[in-house]
Amino acid sequence: MTASMLEETAVSELSQVDACEFQDTTHADAILKVLNRQRNVGIFTDVVLCVGDDQFPCHKAVLSSNAYFEAMFSMDLKEQLEGKVCLEGVEKETMKLLLDFFYTGEILIHHENVQALLEASCMFQHTKITNVCCQFLEGNLDASNCLGIWYLAEALGCTGLYEAAKTCALQRFEDVARGEEIVEIPIHQLQEYLGHDSLKTRNEELVFETLMRWMKSHEEESKCEIKNLLSLVRLPFLQYSYLVNTVQTNPFVRQSEECIQMTEKAKSYWSPMFGTVKDPIKPRRCSKQVIIVVGGRKRETTGWKPVPDVRCYDPSIKREAVRTRESFLWANRTAVETNSSTSFVSHCTLSTLPSSVQMMSVVVHEHHIYVTGGKIKRKSLSQVLRYNLFASRWETLASMQQPRRAHGSGVVDGLVYVLGGRAGPIIVDKVECYHPIKNEWQWCAPLPQAVRVPSVASLRGKLYAICGSQGAHRPCPYIQVYTPSTDSWSLVSTPGLDHIAAPAVVLDDSIYILGGELSKQVTVFKPKDGSIATAPDLNFKRADHAAAQIDSKIYVLGGMQDPRLMGAVAHDSIHCYSTVGDRSECWDDVGKMPEAIAMHGAVAVYKDYLRDGSVNGGSTLYENEDG
Repeated sequence: MTASMLEETAVSELSQVDACEFQDTTHADAILKVLNRQRNVGIFTDVVLCVGDDQFPCHKAVLSSNAYFEAMFSMDLKEQLEGKVCLEGVEKETMKLLLDFFYTGEILIHHENVQALLEASCMFQHTKITNVCCQFLEGNLDASNCLGIWYLAEALGCTGLYEAAKTCALQRFEDVARGEEIVEIPIHQLQEYLGHDSLKTRNEELVFETLMRWMKSHEEESKCEIKNLLSLVRLPFLQYSYLVNTVQTNPFVRQSEECIQMTEKAKSYWSPMFGTVKDPIKPRRCSKQVIIVVGGRKRETTGWKPVPDVRCYDPSIKREAVRTRESFLWANRTAVETNSSTSFVSHCTLSTLPSSVQMMSVVVHEHHIYVTGGKIKRKSLSQVLRYNLFASRWETLASMQQPRRAHGSGVVDGLVYVLGGRAGPIIVDKVECYHPIKNEWQWCAPLPQAVRVPSVASLRGKLYAICGSQGAHRPCPYIQVYTPSTDSWSLVSTPGLDHIAAPAVVLDDSIYILGGELSKQVTVFKPKDGSIATAPDLNFKRADHAAAQIDSKIYVLGGMQDPRLMGAVAHDSIHCYSTVGDRSECWDDVGKMPEAIAMHGAVAVYKDYLRDGSVNGGSTLYENEDG
């Protein structure tokens, strides 16, 4: 068949089709590329943007894709009639980057240009670039820049970035206080920062010293605002000796009669007449953490007996070498003086568990402690109990869908997850999650490897189930990683790990797995790079114990040396490991619990969560043997 005949046939077949729709998916990009080429060579453009001495030929139609320029060119302004538009408040390099984005949809953001781009995008109301700049800055927040980003975001009205930077500054106060930004911020920001209830500081002394740094750099302004500035420090919570010897002798304080009166009022908090102080100052929410130990079991002559107690342990209370006014312990709003020959009281009992449950899992979220599952006698439970620290009472929540014991639990984004464990003789792979607002449980993707007594921790939006037992004291050779956003699990092979019945805690973006039935090894897993290292071993093999992390320290409490042995007994010891300082190579014996227990839970909570009904009225106090 000839070429002409083929052409006639194709035309004939085409004429039999009613319609033919053609779409060129590259058309829009091609047009923008042509317009961008025209812009770069200065042809067929209809407006010139002037930034200082620099000129940028552009197309009004392209610029008007932005709301700012659309409004400009739509109104009866001289810019609509003239061929030039002069722009103020933007640098030429920034303008060039923005114009490139208008024409190409691409922009390179880095540390050197992000602030200028954010300011310009806010001025030109370009939401997409604003959001990307905010995300970039939020992703690079740290103690060295959070105050500056806080101030920038506040000035530009970037609410999300403002809250993120403010939160970073509040949470990392001790690092911020050592930096240079703190002395550069304006007074209104300083007042909001140091006066904030959520400022996370180990003590008020550091707040005072930080305030003094700022005041020395702003002496004239400080003299006029000394009373308001000193009120940022919660003076009653300073050590008495520091208040008298450092604060009251400070030159800024001594020159103000009002400040002297403030310090005298603060001293009255140390007297037994605390209840008569008018308008008492409240401590910060993040001032101190304590450890809550929940339940467990103890060995008696007739066998193991459930322990329903819920106890509070305060590691910060230590024996005083000298009898001073600082050795007052506040309880029931009454000062109780201890003398140097006895130990400082550091244990107290809260409301007991409603039932004699064993082998449960314990986890904390904000001011709630969740106790899930467990067993009574031989029966696995689906019950869920929650202790409200504010109200000092137990609440019964919706039951789990799977009864279980010897399982793990963790909290991610406010949701409580439980996983694995035993239901009768069966080791289960089922995972479910509790929604506190809905008071209901929902199934999640099951564990790839069914385990009991896994080491569970949550970090950066993911849940980690590490090792655990697959039966007959056989360790699971994996770290199982759950991603809630995709409801999926992944596996990290760890053939050398053998942690069974070992708690896990999170510290400095790392997960510490502490001992277990088969080993006294402490494993450090860093999810960020997948590395596995070791920290100093526990002082002895320990399983079915509990652990909690406060600041840079990890505490292990109780447990059994080897639960596989007949006649195994529990421990009452409390050991502490510090990741910083000269004690970072060993575990220190820091005290004893009121009795030897195992299979208990432990969580760290802020002491301010413990209201009068929790640790005061009717509490039973125990002595700590911390030296």
